[in-house]
Amino acid sequence: MIRKLPWIAFYAAVLFTTLSCSGPEQKEPWLSTTETFLSELGLMQGDKESFTPDTYYALGGIVCVVSEGEAKLYRPFGYSSSDRIEDLLDQPASKIDPSLGTPVVENSLFRLGSTSKMFVGLALAMCKDEGLVRYDDPVSNYLDELLSTEIANTTLKQLFTHCGGLPPLHKEGLRERDDEVTNATMADILASAKAISPDSTKVGQFSYSNVGIILLAEVVSRVQRIPYEAFVKNEILAPLGMNHTYFHTSEIDPSLKTTGYFPNLQPAMDPDLQGYAPVGGMYSTGPDMAKLMSLFQKALSGKTQNLVIKAEIIEDLTTEYHREGDRAMGVSIDIGYHDEYTMIGHNGRINGYASYFTFAKEPDVGLIFMANGGFPLGRTSAPELLRRLYQNVGLP
Repeated sequence: MIRKLPWIAFYAAVLFTTLSCSGPEQKEPWLSTTETFLSELGLMQGDKESFTPDTYYALGGIVCVVSEGEAKLYRPFGYSSSDRIEDLLDQPASKIDPSLGTPVVENSLFRLGSTSKMFVGLALAMCKDEGLVRYDDPVSNYLDELLSTEIANTTLKQLFTHCGGLPPLHKEGLRERDDEVTNATMADILASAKAISPDSTKVGQFSYSNVGIILLAEVVSRVQRIPYEAFVKNEILAPLGMNHTYFHTSEIDPSLKTTGYFPNLQPAMDPDLQGYAPVGGMYSTGPDMAKLMSLFQKALSGKTQNLVIKAEIIEDLTTEYHREGDRAMGVSIDIGYHDEYTMIGHNGRINGYASYFTFAKEPDVGLIFMANGGFPLGRTSAPELLRRLYQNVGLP
């Protein structure tokens, strides 16, 4: 079990088994800190109700450390799948026994969940840079079918900061795992959006809404005149060399896909999302997500030479557009203020998977964590590892 220590920063996280490192500091301090952490972390263990740093309900995962725009460490650990889950309970994450399951490898695929929303924000910021959208415009300026509806005057900014008073899903009473959600097309969601009445008590306040971000993905599609997914693939993934990031299960190599698990040790449903793909359906690898974090760090630290996406776009993406206490929202990206740190990123959880993508703006040190267990990484082992990394590289 991990020794409980107080956490002072934003949440971010990681998990591992075969080892790969890159960059000049590939062994210290990133590696030693991570290995110690994993040796103390038990798989599939912890109090399901408390979500302390000891809670890690997953078979495996990958952790990536990115600093100053360079990947310092890729560390896969644990198992992609297993027929002997009972034998894995509380096994140390740092060790692998191939007889117990299929080990996670560097290019294993994990579902991102809501971390997918960062790509919507980045795509929208690119549209703004081209002069195709204005954040203060009402969404109905771009989606004609929303004219004369109660959400017609909801602005793009209200949507990407989750301040429009919209519900989490396109219909009240639905759960994320319901067939009506997993099978919903963009046309279904737009048709239901016409009947949405914003909650006036939540307008102007943070209230998480998947459907609001889906509408933004459709705005990107309309102004770019190509499907949202094609725009992301052509203008973000391909230029960054993110060749192992996908929207749909039909696109991926099944041998590299991890199996998601619930805390009851049962394999989770893993539906191929349709209209909800932009807000929760993407799959990626640790190294691919490290390329995105590298872009963000370089752009925000002034290392702008040879960037494939303009630094001004990343600066806009991470601009504070709404703040409540120590939390703020950029363009569909979280910003947290904790002591002297400004933390930027997003986390996600969906049907047996969890992901975390967070870095400090000053200093630019970040952590990517993807796991095949559906639990809130930001309240579990992730912040403890990030705290240790900061401590062991001499940060306060």
